[in-house]
Amino acid sequence: MAEQVGRRTPHPDRSIDLRSAIVVPDLRAVVADNEGRHQGAVIGALGTALAEHGWQTAVVADHDRGAHVDRVAALALARPYGDGPAGVLDRGSVGSTLTTDTSPRASDPHGLGVTVGALAAPRQATIVEIGDVAWAEAAGAGRAARRAAVAGADVALAAVTQGLGPNDLLIVLASTAPSGREQPTPFLLVGPGVRPGLAESATTRRAGYVTLPDVAPTILDALGIPVPAAMNGTPITADAAGGGARERIATLRSAIAEARFVDRATGVFLVTLPIVFSSWALLALLAAVLPLGRFRPAARGFVRWMGLVVAVVPITTYLLGAVSVRTWGQPAWSGAAWTLAALIGGAAWWLRPPVRSVLAVSALLWTVLVVDVATGGALQFGTVLGNSPTVAGRFAGMGNNAFSLLAASTLVLAVAAWQAVERRRPGGPALLAAGAVFAVAIAIDGAPGLGSDVGGVLALGPVAALTMWSLSGRRTSWRRAAAGLAGTVGVLGLLTLVDLSRPARSQTHLGRLARRLTDGGGGGDVVIRKGLAALASFRASSLVWIPISAALLAGLLWAFARPQVRALLERPLARTLVAGGLALALLGTALNDSGVMVAAMMATVLVPAALHVLLSEPDGVGAAPGSAP
Repeated sequence: MAEQVGRRTPHPDRSIDLRSAIVVPDLRAVVADNEGRHQGAVIGALGTALAEHGWQTAVVADHDRGAHVDRVAALALARPYGDGPAGVLDRGSVGSTLTTDTSPRASDPHGLGVTVGALAAPRQATIVEIGDVAWAEAAGAGRAARRAAVAGADVALAAVTQGLGPNDLLIVLASTAPSGREQPTPFLLVGPGVRPGLAESATTRRAGYVTLPDVAPTILDALGIPVPAAMNGTPITADAAGGGARERIATLRSAIAEARFVDRATGVFLVTLPIVFSSWALLALLAAVLPLGRFRPAARGFVRWMGLVVAVVPITTYLLGAVSVRTWGQPAWSGAAWTLAALIGGAAWWLRPPVRSVLAVSALLWTVLVVDVATGGALQFGTVLGNSPTVAGRFAGMGNNAFSLLAASTLVLAVAAWQAVERRRPGGPALLAAGAVFAVAIAIDGAPGLGSDVGGVLALGPVAALTMWSLSGRRTSWRRAAAGLAGTVGVLGLLTLVDLSRPARSQTHLGRLARRLTDGGGGGDVVIRKGLAALASFRASSLVWIPISAALLAGLLWAFARPQVRALLERPLARTLVAGGLALALLGTALNDSGVMVAAMMATVLVPAALHVLLSEPDGVGAAPGSAP
């Protein structure tokens, strides 16, 4: 096969000896399949980089069984061969002699050890596939057979590692989760210069977690080969964790179990929240437009309380992240989240005047998120609305859901801060108070090492500028809007420079994206991929029903309760809040890969806040001018 490829392919790789080369027939097909996904990675980049610096590649895997050729494992180190459809590795063994003929089949430890030893060579990277567990699952094996497969894989790994020398780097990983269950998988790194501890990388910025794209940069970094700009990951290092290996493994196993439970709880919560929000929206509409007679105060009071619960419950999911919840079970966890929200909402409901209820809820959201991110983001990771290690969108910093809650509460608090100071010291001091709220939020959300949220800064910055102009009494114009956008880009540029000034191993995705854009490493693909993800959210996320319900509620209130709505909009600062909220929702949806989920989470704060004020008066008409935002 290799000789045929060599004859048919123009401009062959002269470093390849076709007599021993291993061919991956469908490498170009894999490349073509990934072209439309905008992953920003280049298939074959690792194998090409190794070959360019004088390193050989090899594969040991049980791929070929009769006429069936499926060399998936070889893709990890393959490089394109000329202009043809195939990829190649310098050498290897892909026959069926590496496994037993039992059912399910299993690795032959002796055969693997002998084969790896025979292929050993200086300046060579070798990938070895040990697929016992995957083969057992494919055969539908039971628990006992699965345990036997795990034990067999351990023996096979031990046989492979017996021939390693003191200067060899060993990486053990599971590229996919067992049984198709999405969850974190094991990773091990051993070799010269690798100290004991928990693996981490600049990609994750979290001890104990790395990503699959980090593996290739780690190999190149260990060999002193420059990492191509096209590679998404960063080299893996070790965090000096306390305790022995068994203790660290037990901690990580516990973290995986917690992540699996939280992922299931997330699915339930993201379905429950839109249902509760839509039900509340219907009740709010009825309470606003129906002549309920003597039951009207009680009905409106219940709707106002329920709205506060809806506004608070997202932050309770973060608060519950401070404790381990996997032993609770799903009903108990959901019950705890909603009960805590009901209690906090009830406490806020008693505040007078009613606008203080809105401010109390907003202050709670804002404070929890700001303090959490400023102190390391413990509540951001592994929580229902936080950063999931399974989804792996990010492992540190402020996620899109958290940004949505922070942005919405920031808008409310900034306007409230302006009004509070304006009554005593009008003019500059009031604007300074509002600007301080925005500045803290933008710094926490966007600073490298804290929120590191590019899309959040781009969304919150222009809204901050427009809100400040509105509070100062100036009319918004296209020129001022452009100035606000330019200022936001300037802030983002400053944050990028700060990130780039830090060591490469400490840089966040903000600095890495800037380097990729300047180095031609596919940074545009990142932007396209995030845009496509935002569009897909309208179809894939159940939270889309929250903005739909909010839009229907607004339209029906305008149709059937127009005098009350007009009275609300005539209250001081109401138009500023409405305009700012709409701008936040639109920009947040467009500039974050979570798409409509951003607008949905903002709506859980802003819509109940508006309805709480609307329904707080017996006749639905706002209080006296100047009494509240």
